[in-house]
Amino acid sequence: MRDSLRHSTNFINAIIDHIPGLIGYWSSDLRSVFANKEYEKWFGKTQEQMRDIHIRDLLGNELFKINEPHIRAALNGEDQEFERSIVLPNGEKREALAHYIPHREDEKIQGFFVLLIDITERKRLGNAMIDMEETHKRSIGRELHDSLGQQIAAISYQASALEKKLQSVGNLDNAKIAASISSQANSAVMQCKQIAQGLIPFEIESRGLIHALQSFASGIECTYEIECNFSYTDDIAIEDSTISLNLYRIVQEAVHNAMHHGRAKSLDISLSTSTGTLCLSICDDGCGISNAQHTKNPHKGMGLKLMEYRAEQLGATLKLLPNPKGGLEVRVEMKAE
Repeated sequence: MRDSLRHSTNFINAIIDHIPGLIGYWSSDLRSVFANKEYEKWFGKTQEQMRDIHIRDLLGNELFKINEPHIRAALNGEDQEFERSIVLPNGEKREALAHYIPHREDEKIQGFFVLLIDITERKRLGNAMIDMEETHKRSIGRELHDSLGQQIAAISYQASALEKKLQSVGNLDNAKIAASISSQANSAVMQCKQIAQGLIPFEIESRGLIHALQSFASGIECTYEIECNFSYTDDIAIEDSTISLNLYRIVQEAVHNAMHHGRAKSLDISLSTSTGTLCLSICDDGCGISNAQHTKNPHKGMGLKLMEYRAEQLGATLKLLPNPKGGLEVRVEMKAE
């Protein structure tokens, strides 16, 4: 029996040591009780060196201070999930997704389990997808603005000239047709400009995110003839262009999904801050999507995946929530700068 148990324990330890992630257990006084071999790769400590080490001595003062709120929350019985950049002993920087899971026994927190997964490659691919999307959008935007838009403008000009020529010879019926062509071409030029501005949001760089979202909401109302409101709190000041662009793109995608998939007739976009948290909310009155449907669908749309990647890039959380008024709310929350 004892040999069988020892064999089972060794087998389980062998499995844990070969899992590509950190697995550990820390007592309530923050000392290591168990650590698999992966800790040596990430922190340069052998399993022998890890035994009974204090978590501050492992992480160092700076990283411990950053992680301490999550540690205290875990010891308070709250599951924790967060991302962290960690520099390995060889100087390589890796991105990690960490889980702190409280260990309850006899209604008392004895310590917490740690699971840390390397997500460096996932984040690299996500960032690459975002870069590809931006390059693609900017390319199409330039073509619309500089090529197609100019060609349609030329058609409008020529149709207008034809209208005047037909009027001069008394061919009023055909002159009306030429005038209609000119008018429709002018409308097409304006639509090209609006689409190009959405693909290349110059206003973010020139006038900031707030003004860009105001213009976006107005454009949605004019183009699609649905209600689209934008509100914000006065204390918001976002200087970082990357943050502004990612939030703007999330709004674009959420509104597109609400109109084309959710069949929404009313949209409310809001940007606010509260207790150090920046919150972006896009609410619609469409048919919505259930959390179960979102979770179980392995083939989520590329737009939703890109929204998630953009939120990750910002260190933000993105949630799909039922709107109390019907429809869906897309909510992004991140630490306010």
